[in-house]
Amino acid sequence: MIVENKEDFVDFHDTEWFKEVEPELTPASNLVFYRTLMKMTQTELGEKLGVSKQVISDMEHERRSISKAMAKELAKIFNVSVDRFI
Repeated sequence: MIVENKEDFVDFHDTEWFKEVEPELTPASNLVFYRTLMKMTQTELGEKLGVSKQVISDMEHERRSISKAMAKELAKIFNVSVDRFI
């Protein structure tokens, strides 16, 4: 997306839609959302984190919790607040 004037850009976190949906979001659903938004596969994300594709899948399906250390790494990769994954 090309934004010619930053004043025209709206962060989706500030939209009414997001404010309605946010309480339903979980660390796992945020992980799926941001990974998909960045067009990354589970394998690609796993390689960046030094874990297997299965670990990513387990976190996305809530079979494995996201540790604080992992949340920090995910926040760096996706350039978002660590709170999204805690």
